[in-house]
Amino acid sequence: MRQRIIILAATVALLAAGALQAQAQTDNPELERLFKEDQADREAGPSADIDWQAVSKRDAERRLRVREIVDKGGATTSMDYYHAAMVGTWKKHDALLIPKDRIASVRKLGEL
Repeated sequence: MRQRIIILAATVALLAAGALQAQAQTDNPELERLFKEDQADREAGPSADIDWQAVSKRDAERRLRVREIVDKGGATTSMDYYHAAMVGTWKKHDALLIPKDRIASVRKLGEL
């Protein structure tokens, strides 16, 4: 019985430590900025007089930077992956870049 209590206590301690570590992670500010810039380019709406050639160039630059950030491990939270997906043109195989412990939280956002 004592052994079960020790195992249960150790399990609870490990789960609590994992939860604290997950809470300590913060969203990548550069991915958030890129997302906001991307959305700002489209705020005027489809009927507005938008220079789509200029927007396309900025889109390409943002997608390249997002890919660099993700490739270097700079995306760690579900919001990071959301921002990256909204800026980039992600495909299903890009989900392979998401760490396994983050896939469930990204799926909750509807991106996979």
